[in-house]
Amino acid sequence: TFADHFFHNQFLLNKGLKERGEQPGSFREAEDLARKASECAENPQIKALAWFQIGRCRHAAGDLNEALKYYFQAANTSGQLPLAQYSLGQMYVWKGQLEDAIKELQQVLNHSPEDRDTLMALGRLYLQLGKDVEASGVLKKVTDQYKDNEEAWLLYGYSSRHD
Repeated sequence: TFADHFFHNQFLLNKGLKERGEQPGSFREAEDLARKASECAENPQIKALAWFQIGRCRHAAGDLNEALKYYFQAANTSGQLPLAQYSLGQMYVWKGQLEDAIKELQQVLNHSPEDRDTLMALGRLYLQLGKDVEASGVLKKVTDQYKDNEEAWLLYGYSSRHD
């Protein structure tokens, strides 16, 4: 989508500006395009993608409350948008709503059961909540698939310390 194109262009531009010590710009153009798409679209999946893009723009701008709102809309409009569910999970972690974050990450795993980032995030959350057995199960999947992932091994070892 054009909004995705402008988001990535602005992301790369901001990265370059930061490296030179200059003030990064906004994601306004990408957000404006996504808003137009959300207003014009009749298909719920297109609307969900547009809301996800708006959420990404608000997230990148540091407006996490607005990002949460748009990620929530996107995730609940289309059950087929794992990126929106993952991002909503991130927002729930930020808000301290760890059980809600776990539910969203579990939904992501329904779509992508082998996703390392989601498995790692879920393992960390389980550990934070003292759910060592659940953490151990999730982190074992990571260590089985990614044998060189040191963090996964450390977390897995920590979660298995009572075995």
